[in-house]
Amino acid sequence: MVALGRFLSALATLLVAACNVPEPPGSSGGVSLQSTPCGRGVVVVSSGSDYASTNVSLADLDGVGVSPSFLSSGAVPAGASAAFSGDVVAPLQTPPSGNVVLIDRQNGTVSWADPVSATVRAQLSLLDGLPANPHDYVEVSADKAYVSRYGAGDLAVVDLRSFEWTASVPLPADTGLRPSPDRMLLAGDRAIVALQLFDAAFVKAGDGRLVGIDTASDAIAWTVELAGLANCGGLAMAPDSQRIAVTCTGVFPGSTSTDPEQMKRSAVVWMDLSDGVPKELRRYDVASALGRPVGWTVGFVSNASVVGRVVGDLESGSRDAAFSLDLESGEVKVLAESAAYSLGDVRCAAACGKPCLMADAETGVLRRWSTAAGTALVELEPSRVDTTVGLPPRNLGGF
Repeated sequence: MVALGRFLSALATLLVAACNVPEPPGSSGGVSLQSTPCGRGVVVVSSGSDYASTNVSLADLDGVGVSPSFLSSGAVPAGASAAFSGDVVAPLQTPPSGNVVLIDRQNGTVSWADPVSATVRAQLSLLDGLPANPHDYVEVSADKAYVSRYGAGDLAVVDLRSFEWTASVPLPADTGLRPSPDRMLLAGDRAIVALQLFDAAFVKAGDGRLVGIDTASDAIAWTVELAGLANCGGLAMAPDSQRIAVTCTGVFPGSTSTDPEQMKRSAVVWMDLSDGVPKELRRYDVASALGRPVGWTVGFVSNASVVGRVVGDLESGSRDAAFSLDLESGEVKVLAESAAYSLGDVRCAAACGKPCLMADAETGVLRRWSTAAGTALVELEPSRVDTTVGLPPRNLGGF
């Protein structure tokens, strides 16, 4: 895949020093944090430039580290049957179970860890002869979860009582294009799946889609097309649960990320969810405004404001940038810049008065913006969470 190869090459150039980190120490242990409507804390996944090693840290909702090396790929953690690879992510939506859930894309596994004891409660393989490449996990009830298998084009249905894979939900494809389910959100009794459609070479893409899954029957309830947009994978729910935001990156053409053909299929989409089926309210051409395509992450600062990132490119000399977008006025502001391909996930807990966080691999910190003033973001002192292994942070989740 051209885009993936170029992406990894850029990371290797930028972060080669991360390959020479010391051997990971033993676990720094679990934590006991008070539960809130926004969860207890933040899962910070850091990985080297070669994606050969992973360190998982825990932070509180302010982004301050409380366990710098909760779990790592240095050894098989207690309770697990296999060590983690260097390509691990956390779920987009905080699991109500309170577990620290880790998705190992390379090994095709999901692990459930106890945040207090730092032991793995269960580990499940999602491999069945297909390139599973699991991308996200969402708990749809106390007894059931879905895992989006990006490579296999389906959702794995997991029984949380036995931690067993019990069924699969196939997702719709187009002629010559394969379904690639990415991030997911639970909205009432529907799981919203961001579905990408690509050919085998990841060069041709269909329009982005959102697919609603009835969590009682595991059947497709609705499909919404995002006409003219492609590679739509970023999702976020507004604090009032009545709106969602979707980000679409467009298709990497194989030269630079600022190619006009990519830019015109990249946008932020604001959608109404009040009747259960997403309806487009407005789309924002952030790519043209900032000269770079929108990345794969977004978070709500308030019910009418989001934070996201645009993707730079080494070949064109452009840098990644964090931006804020006022959904009512359409005003876009650059919040910070970093090296190309170095800004990672954004995670906001505005409903609980907590800051918006964004992983910055170039500087090895979490950038933080206060949400106390609503749409008027104030940058806070950055937080370094992985203080032992020293790997750069890339992915953020919740527990």
